[in-house]
Amino acid sequence: MLLDDSLTQGGTFAALASHIEAGGGRVVGAVALTEKQYTAKFSPSPETLQALREKHGDIESDFLAATGHDFDALIESETRYISNF
Repeated sequence: MLLDDSLTQGGTFAALASHIEAGGGRVVGAVALTEKQYTAKFSPSPETLQALREKHGDIESDFLAATGHDFDALIESETRYISNF
C-alpha cells in the first residue's frame, strides 16, 4: 500500500509503484491525504494520450529510450501537462 501526504501529478506514486514492482512486490492500493481533482485518474485517457501523440509523437521513441516506457506509462495529469507544453 502506497501512502503519500499529497497527490499533485502522481509522479511519486508512479515511481514508488514501479520500484516496488521491479523488486517483485505488488502494489495493492494508494492513498493520499490531499489531492487535486485532475489527479484522480492514474491512466491517461485515450483522448489525452492521442493529443500528446499528435503534438509530441516524434519524441516518443526518445522518451522510451530514456525511461524504458512509452507515453502509455504516464499518468493522466502528466500526459495533459506534457501535451499542453
